Amino acid sequence: MRYKVMQAEVTEHGHWLTQNALAFEVRMTSKKADSQWRKNHTIMAIANSVEEAIAMCKLQYPDDPIIDQVVLRNRCMDLILCGSIVEGQP
Repeated sequence: MRYKVMQAEVTEHGHWLTQNALAFEVRMTSKKADSQWRKNHTIMAIANSVEEAIAMCKLQYPDDPIIDQVVLRNRCMDLILCGSIVEGQP
């Protein structure tokens, strides 16, 4: 199994030098033009900034998106992605 690893740089004392991956929990709603009701979405967005996380979510759900809440779930972290998940995306 292959993995993709993004590692943040750390000083000898354990302080973060870079923020390669931030995990944001984004809560939003969207409503298609022909729909009567809005649909709720909870998304984990791995991004470099809160603005990038919001933009990614709006791109994924472009139908009248309303961002309800964005919460940073992990200040800085290393990210390991399973290669089969990334490769399996259309």
